[in-house]
Amino acid sequence: MGARWRGAFAYAAMTVAAAVMLPFAIPITVVVYAVVWLYTWTHDPRARTSLLRVLPLHPRRVYKCSRALWSGMMDGLGGPTIAIILSYLATKLSRSSRPQDTAVRDIKYGPLAKHRLDLFVPLGPQQKHQTEGTSLGQPSESEKFPILIIFPGYRWSKTKRARLYRPMAQTLCGDGMFVVLPRIGGVGASLEDILYDFHLTVQWVFENAVNFGGDPKRVHLLGYGAGAHLCTMYSLVVPLKTWYTQADRISPDAQLLASRSSDQCLRQWLKKIKRMPRPVAGLILVSGVFDIVGQRKYETERCIEHLSATSKTFASNKELEEAWSPSIILRCLRRRSAYIPAELFAHNVLLIHGKRDSTFVLGQSQRLFRELCEIDIPDVNMKIYANLRRVDPSIALLAPSSALAMSLLEDIRASVSLSIDQQDGPVGSPQGRRKDGDACETMAAQLYKTHTGQLFHAGSIVIINVGLPARGKTHGSRSLVRYMNWLGVKSKSFHMGQYRRRLYGTDISADYFDLGNEQMAQERMKAEDSCIEDIVEYLTNGGGQLAIFDASNLRAARRRQIYDRFEEGHIRPLFVEYICENDAIVEENIRKVKITSPDYVTMDAETAVNDFKARISHMEPYYETISDNDLSYIKLHNVGEHIEVNNIRGYLQSRVVFYMMNLHISGRTIYLARSGESSNEGSYKADAPLSETGHKYALNLRDAIMRCISERNNDVLAKTEVDISKRALKVWTSTHVKSYQTAEYFAHNDNVTVRRRMLLKGLNPGVCENLSLEEVKERFPDEYKSYLRDPYHHRYSLAESYHDVSVRLEPVILELERERDDILIIAPESALRCIYAYFAPEGLPDSLIPTLAFPRSIFVELTPTAYGCKERRIGINPGSSN
Repeated sequence: MGARWRGAFAYAAMTVAAAVMLPFAIPITVVVYAVVWLYTWTHDPRARTSLLRVLPLHPRRVYKCSRALWSGMMDGLGGPTIAIILSYLATKLSRSSRPQDTAVRDIKYGPLAKHRLDLFVPLGPQQKHQTEGTSLGQPSESEKFPILIIFPGYRWSKTKRARLYRPMAQTLCGDGMFVVLPRIGGVGASLEDILYDFHLTVQWVFENAVNFGGDPKRVHLLGYGAGAHLCTMYSLVVPLKTWYTQADRISPDAQLLASRSSDQCLRQWLKKIKRMPRPVAGLILVSGVFDIVGQRKYETERCIEHLSATSKTFASNKELEEAWSPSIILRCLRRRSAYIPAELFAHNVLLIHGKRDSTFVLGQSQRLFRELCEIDIPDVNMKIYANLRRVDPSIALLAPSSALAMSLLEDIRASVSLSIDQQDGPVGSPQGRRKDGDACETMAAQLYKTHTGQLFHAGSIVIINVGLPARGKTHGSRSLVRYMNWLGVKSKSFHMGQYRRRLYGTDISADYFDLGNEQMAQERMKAEDSCIEDIVEYLTNGGGQLAIFDASNLRAARRRQIYDRFEEGHIRPLFVEYICENDAIVEENIRKVKITSPDYVTMDAETAVNDFKARISHMEPYYETISDNDLSYIKLHNVGEHIEVNNIRGYLQSRVVFYMMNLHISGRTIYLARSGESSNEGSYKADAPLSETGHKYALNLRDAIMRCISERNNDVLAKTEVDISKRALKVWTSTHVKSYQTAEYFAHNDNVTVRRRMLLKGLNPGVCENLSLEEVKERFPDEYKSYLRDPYHHRYSLAESYHDVSVRLEPVILELERERDDILIIAPESALRCIYAYFAPEGLPDSLIPTLAFPRSIFVELTPTAYGCKERRIGINPGSSN
C-alpha cells in the first residue's frame, strides 16, 4: 500500500470515528461527571458544609468542568492523532520492520528494584550493512552518538507507562540518537523521590553511557508535560546552589523567593542533593508546565482543581507550588540581580508547544522562554505548532513519515546538533565554540595555559598500553589523563572496549579474544583501526597533545605496525607495559572493576569472573613482552612496585615517567575536613587559636573520622575477609594555628601521624581581609566586577587568586597520588576547594571552584577507583546523617 493511499485511508477512518463518537459525547460527559461528583463528595471535607458551592452540581461548575473534560479528551485525540495511529498500524501490517537499534533493557541505575532503564543504541553503518546483507566497504565509526534521555509525563507514579514511549525511542534512535528511557517514581512516590530517581538516571548516563557508544558531552534531556518540569528543575540545581552559597556569605538570612516559607522549602530540597549535578548540553521541553502557581489558578477557574495531577502532586501547598515553579525561580534570580555564570545552565534550550493546548496553556512555555532569554544561554528557541492542540511526541513519532513527525524530528535534530558546536572545555564555558570532532576531555582548572593550547613545546605524543587484562591499564590511563589535563596538557584516553562494543555489541564470546582465531582477527582489526584513526584525528586536528591507546597490544609485530602508523603522522609513540606477577592483585582487580563493565550487566558475579578469566587464558599464549630497545617504553611491575624506563625523549615524556613513578592502585581513602573555628575567625593575619566552639568541633571530628574508619574496616573484613585495620592514617594540616590545633586531637591515637605543611595554607585575601562581599563591592567596585567575571583567576591587591593556590598545591597533589595510606587533610576552605577540584569527576569548571562549600558540620570522604572517584559527605556531630 503506497504512502498516499495509507494517508487517505487514515484520514477517512478518522472522519468516520469522529462521526460515530459524536452522539455518545453527551452521555459520556454525564457518566464521567457523576464519577467526579462522587469523588469530590468523598475527598473534599468542605462538601459537608457548602454543598452547592463546592460540589459540581452548580450549573456554572457543571458547564466549566464538562467543557474542560471534553477539551482534555480532544487534546489527546484531536488533530492528527487518530490518523497517525492508524498510519502506524498500517505501516506495521504492510512491511516487516528492520532493526535500526540495539535495545538493552532493564539495566539497573540505582539501589532499588524499581530503578531500571532501557537503552536504544543506534546501529553503526557496519552493523546496518550486515543486517541488510550488503557490503559497502569499511565505514567510519569515529563519531559517538548524542544522548537523549526521555522523561515522559502523564502521571509520574505510573512507571509502567514508560513502555508506551518505546516506539518513540526507536524512532529517535533510528535518527542517529542514543536514547535512554528510564522508569522513575512509582506508586505513592513523593515529588522528592521522583527527583531523586531523576538525578540517579542522569548520573548513571554520564558515568556509563560512553561504554555503549554515547557521547557524555552531548547529553540532552527531553521532557514531555510533567517530565519537562522535571528537566527544568534539574537544570536549575547548580545555579540555585551557587546563588545561595554566594548570598549566605553576605547574609545568613538571604532570601530568594518572595515567601519565606517557600524559600525554606527550596533550601531544604537543595540540601538533600548531596552531589552537585553535571550541566547537560541541552533541554528539549515539550508541552510542559513551568509555573505551578499559575497552573493551579488556571485549573481552579476551569473547576477541575480536584481532578488534575498537579493538585494531587502539590496537595494545595502554596509554599511548595512557588518553590517548584521554574519561571518564578528564574524571575527571582533576575530581580535579585544575581550573577550566575552561563555555563551553569544547559547550553541550548528548545521549547515546543501547541497553540491550542488546553491542559498546559501556551503561556506556560512563553513565560519560561522570556525568562531564559534574560540569561546569557547561547541558544534559546521556541517552536509553536499553530494548528495543534497538545503536542504528544509519543504519538507523533509513531509514524516517522507523517508531516508532524518529520517536523518534530527536524526540530529535535536541530537542537541536538547545536551541541556539536560546543565549547572547548565544559559545556557552556565562555572560551569559544569548538568544531565537531574536537574531542577534548572536560578539564578541571588548568594550571598553565598558552594561546596554542600546547605546553612544553613537546609536540604530540601517543601512549600505547601493553599488557594482559586486569593489570591496571585503564586505571593508570585515566589517572594520567586527569593529571595531564589538570596541568593544561589536552589529553584523552581511547579505550578499545568502547569501540568493540560500538561495532559488535556487548554479547561477545570469549573466542573473540583468542588471538589465534583468524576468523576473529579481521573483526579485531576493524575496531583497532577505528580507534587509531580517532587518535590521529584528535592529535592532528582536534587540538589534543597527548592520547592514550588503551588496548592489550600483546604481539610485537602488531605493535611495530601501530608504531609505524603514528610515526608517519609525526606523532611520538611511548609504550607503557603493565606487568603483574601478583595473582592476588589480578583477582582483586577482576572482582572489583572488570565484572562491572557493560559486557556483564546481565550476568551474575561468578559467571562474569569465569568468563573474564577465559578471555585472559585465550590471550596469554600470544603475549610477547617488549624487548626492542629502539622503542621508547616504560615497564610497570605490579603497578608501581618496580619500574623500567628506556629511551625517553623530551620533557613531556619525562613528565609522564615522573607521574608513573608515583602511580599505584592500592586501596586508600582521602578525607577532607575544614579547620576548626578560631577566636578571630575573620582575620587571616591574626592566625588566632581555636575558640571553645573550635575545640568541640575538633573533638567531634576526631571521633567521627575514627568511627568512619572502623566501620569501613569491619565492612571490608566481612565482605572480603581482608584485614585492613593496620592501614595507617596520616593527618596533613596547614601551618595555621587553628589547623594544627584541630589536628592535635588525632596525635594521641595509635597508627596516626600528624604533619604540618605550609603549602596547605588558605588563600591570602590581601586588602580584602575582614571585609564582607558587600563591603568589597562598596570600597572596590571595579575590582568586584572583575571578580564576578572570573572569580577563579581574579586577584585582589596584595592577595592570592584560587589559581595561585592551585599552582602552590601541585606538590601536594603528587604526594597524594603516591600515598598508599589513608590521608586526612585539615585545612582552610579555599585549599580544600582546589584539592577537591582535582579529584572531581570529569573536572570542574573554573567558575565553580570558588563556590564549593565545606561546612563544619560534615567532612568529605574520597575513594579513588579505576573509573573515577567515589564521594561521600559524612556528618560530624553525633546523631547526624550522611
